Amino acid sequence: MGNTILKKNALWTPPPAPHKLLSEAEVLSLDTYKCPLCLKRRVNDTVLSVSGYVFCFNCIDTHVKRYNACPVTGLASNNQQLIRLYIQ
Repeated sequence: MGNTILKKNALWTPPPAPHKLLSEAEVLSLDTYKCPLCLKRRVNDTVLSVSGYVFCFNCIDTHVKRYNACPVTGLASNNQQLIRLYIQ
């Protein structure tokens, strides 16, 4: 069974980001208040628990519903892994 999962994941490629795919270094160099998807100041900060990246809620909710993956790391994800952050 383990080999089946490995083979299935080996063939899977992450979907493209809605903009030019940023490398991890580019994402880390962004202003800490910018969303890696829309590249604007985040609105309704939301973390994707599988990767730890923080996005606008609407950006990441839409992306995960459509592609089932983190747009930065390509890790498989779903909407249950979104955690809203309440920052004052």
